[in-house]
Amino acid sequence: MKISAVFAQYLYEHKRLDLPGLGTFYFKQTSEPELDAKHNTTVYSGNTSFESNIKIKENKELVEYISAQTGKFKALAAADLDTQIELIKQFLNIGKAYHFEGIGTLIKTKPGQFELLSTDDLNQLNDVSIKKAISAEVKDEDNKGFGELLMPHKQKLNLRKPAFVLLALIGIGLAMWGGYTVYKYTIEKNKISETTTNELKKENLSSQPEKTEPISTPLVHDTTNTQNINNPIIATNTTNTYKFVIEVAQKPRALSRFAHLNEIGVKGVQMETADSITFKIFFSMNVLPADTSRIIDSLRRNYTPAGKLAFVE
Repeated sequence: MKISAVFAQYLYEHKRLDLPGLGTFYFKQTSEPELDAKHNTTVYSGNTSFESNIKIKENKELVEYISAQTGKFKALAAADLDTQIELIKQFLNIGKAYHFEGIGTLIKTKPGQFELLSTDDLNQLNDVSIKKAISAEVKDEDNKGFGELLMPHKQKLNLRKPAFVLLALIGIGLAMWGGYTVYKYTIEKNKISETTTNELKKENLSSQPEKTEPISTPLVHDTTNTQNINNPIIATNTTNTYKFVIEVAQKPRALSRFAHLNEIGVKGVQMETADSITFKIFFSMNVLPADTSRIIDSLRRNYTPAGKLAFVE
């Protein structure tokens, strides 16, 4: 079962659907559900609304529901949900509307704000015979949200079949372009990540001091040997092992992210947890203290998702 279909089924059963980074769908049932014998599905009647809220976090109940409906492990279900949400955001951020099967169509009105366009509203926009009536109603205060959507359709009221065919072809072309853009972006990001990892390895090797004999532990910690303690060359070239944490996440997200980094060939990535709930994904490197800022910036750009923190321990 597709995740889009699971969204609708979850909303009808729970009357609420929280999607991380987007907002919340609400469903108010107006009559008892009916069985569609032809398609062997249950038809729900009611009103759907949407409240934009980009601060919503991961919905564990939704992950468990997706796992039960698709037969996948919870970690894979959580990864599929994250991928679907990112795809939805990318479509909305490039100005395209995203249609939720059985729910409605979501559009982006301004940064961080989204609005639900119901099926009835879409049918009205596509029905030439009632466009004049809709354009007049746009002046009402209650319809301000649809004003910008209706404006482009006022140009011609006598559209014919060729025009609709042309618009359909343009829509298909934009959808294919959007999909290709997402695919190309993912491939390029993976290549950059692999290149950065190789560069970091080279930097670690080049940052090692050529002469290590004076930098022995007894000489550094021997308080009686003032010559070695005050030696500026030893203090400058001393290296330390640092833990570069690229992401801190809960178990489902951490397992999915860790598996993905290994699949794309990222070397040296590690993961640890102190309570089996919160996990750290990190790289352990022996580098100069002066190089830590540059390295964490590089790792943050290539491995840390937007909105997540990266730091050095």
